[in-house]
Amino acid sequence: QGIILSHPDTLLDFTIKRGEQVFTQSVTLGDVSEGGETVGHLGVVGTDSTLRRYAPPAAIVAAARQTGQEISAWGSGIATLIVDHKGLKDLSGPLGIAQITGQAAAMGVVSLVSLIAVLSINLGLVNLIPIPILDGGHLFFYAIEAIIRRPVPEQARDAGLRFGVAVIFSLFLLTTFNDLTRLGAFAWFTHLL
Repeated sequence: QGIILSHPDTLLDFTIKRGEQVFTQSVTLGDVSEGGETVGHLGVVGTDSTLRRYAPPAAIVAAARQTGQEISAWGSGIATLIVDHKGLKDLSGPLGIAQITGQAAAMGVVSLVSLIAVLSINLGLVNLIPIPILDGGHLFFYAIEAIIRRPVPEQARDAGLRFGVAVIFSLFLLTTFNDLTRLGAFAWFTHLL
């Protein structure tokens, strides 16, 4: 990272190891201005978002289509997370969401509004997961009550709520750890020591 930062707008050779194969690739670095200083940049940047205007009926159809795509992507992500145990390192918490929001805001209003829409959809879907402390958990208890035709015992509700709190707290700790790792806080701290 230090080499990249100190070589803006330069062609560098990278040695890359994939499995057992080692090869060299020439890469042209970009440059960005940080604090009035030009530094090297290597990464992927999305294209600028464009604003499309729709008539009200077409806007509703386009919004429903986009929402459906987001729900499908969310479902695939959750399935990969649960079945394949992949993606835990990619989960973001409040710090990561704040960082992504800042990046989206820097790309323009359209990107920021799109991100807010995606976050709203994801938050709504996460809230429907049948973990007792979430709305999905309450719906789960209501379904059980409908099946057994009597209220769920108070002890079972309390145990479920404790389990839900433990799951949510564990997810919070995991996502915060991921965010701090991505931000380099642990590397900075170990380097400091």
